[in-house]
Amino acid sequence: GNGPRDSVVGLTRGCVQQLNRDELQGVVAHEFSHIFHQDTRLNMRLVAWLGGAFLGLRWGWPVALAGIGAALLTARLQPASAAAAGVTLDAFSGFIRWMVLSLGGLLALVQSGDLFLSATSRGPGRHRGGTCEEAGTFLVLLAGLSLTGLASDLVTLFAGLELVSIPTYILLALKRSDARGQEAGLKYFFLSLVASALFLYAVVCLYGLGGSTDLGTIAARLREPAADESLRALAPVALGMAIVAAAFRLAAVPMHFYAPDVYEGTSPGNAALLSTLPKVAGLVVLARLVGLAMPLDLVWQTAAVLAAVTMTVGNVMALWQRNLRRLLACSSIAHAGYLLVGVAVAAAVPATRPPAHPQAAALLGTPLLDGMAAALFYLATYAVATIGLFGALAYLGHRWPTGR
Repeated sequence: GNGPRDSVVGLTRGCVQQLNRDELQGVVAHEFSHIFHQDTRLNMRLVAWLGGAFLGLRWGWPVALAGIGAALLTARLQPASAAAAGVTLDAFSGFIRWMVLSLGGLLALVQSGDLFLSATSRGPGRHRGGTCEEAGTFLVLLAGLSLTGLASDLVTLFAGLELVSIPTYILLALKRSDARGQEAGLKYFFLSLVASALFLYAVVCLYGLGGSTDLGTIAARLREPAADESLRALAPVALGMAIVAAAFRLAAVPMHFYAPDVYEGTSPGNAALLSTLPKVAGLVVLARLVGLAMPLDLVWQTAAVLAAVTMTVGNVMALWQRNLRRLLACSSIAHAGYLLVGVAVAAAVPATRPPAHPQAAALLGTPLLDGMAAALFYLATYAVATIGLFGALAYLGHRWPTGR
């Protein structure tokens, strides 16, 4: 007989078979054009990867820092608004790009300092290698985050998220001689696979709802009063899976439990990266969900509950931590709850209500943005403070022999 499992499989197969091949080819062609002709970081990635064979391992992060600076300069030459297959350049994507590049520059400084301390110390980390691979992979991660902010299509958004996840696996796994580093990389890898699968299932459901992978088309379809009720029943399912996938990147409940172990097993620079950049990707996903005009009662209620639980769990877990890195991981969990408060407020404010801060609302192009703009500002300030904290800790003792 045809059970629920057969129905889900049939829906998934039908959605995949109906994908517009020309649309997908347009997305891929535009992104390769953007990467190879406009993104200065491509050349710097190649220099960072290949230069290590000729310049030595110590030049990787300075080259990455120079590439980030060049990308910041060239970003000023791009138009204020534009649209192409799968991407949209507007105030929101521009803010995300500037924030990503700025945070990337700070993280490159922290990694450069960690490398300098490794080279000048007499401890076991004196001959730490892999810095050129780390620097080039880090630039790929920044490009993925920029693509995530630009995405106006589910396929492009998923590709951007994977360009964030895969370099993160590599950065965690490059500590080949450290057993705890290998364990941290495996834990993050397997949990990230679960989050990616959930988001991909959410993409399939959203395609079934809107008949397209374009976010604007899906939002317009959901606003239609005559929309098929059987399709609209998929909205809570898609919403739940997408929120759980975003929760992993935010380190929020219910996908928070990896953070203490992974932070403890990795380097200070990687811990600073994990506590900041993935949260940008998670917040972008939630902002896109709010803009889809899903049943907003479900969005704000779910976000509010997760915010309360995440703040409570993160702060309570921190009370009995004796390891510094695990304590900072619990702090990262609690801050994810604070970010979710802004998402809940953004979804709870009616779309017909004028925003209290028009300039902030213009940032995302929607009147739902008082809360989301506050969340973005909070994330930017939190990220700068967190990177500064990890930089200070790397200076005081980059290996953290005990972390207590």
